[in-house]
Amino acid sequence: MSTAVFQVKASGMAIKNDALREAFAVDSTRCFLLRRAEHSSTFTNLGELTSGHRLKFDDNRSESGLFRHASTDLSFRDTWAQVTHIAYGVGSSLEVFAFIVEEKDSIDPDASSVYWSGRVVKIANERYTVV
Repeated sequence: MSTAVFQVKASGMAIKNDALREAFAVDSTRCFLLRRAEHSSTFTNLGELTSGHRLKFDDNRSESGLFRHASTDLSFRDTWAQVTHIAYGVGSSLEVFAFIVEEKDSIDPDASSVYWSGRVVKIANERYTVV
């Protein structure tokens, strides 16, 4: 392997390593996976993510972003299939974001990615209160 090829591969691995470190670093944000039934205004809490999640907001934070969660647990696919919303923020009153159905992964991540991904949009005036 040439030095140039090695350096390109090493650089790519370093970028992926940094992304994984950032995803698994514990910070003060809270993230809950939620499900809302079709004809209901209440949420069912499917669980809290304590690590492995990342929400990258678009330029206008109040509108949308990309949610990603890294999980190697095969049972997570069942939870992921049920999730319709996430609650994200700091404190006990969190902002609610809805998944855009056409832009949420519906199959397992492949070997080229470690993330379950989906685009989310903020639901105006909607809060999820953690008790």
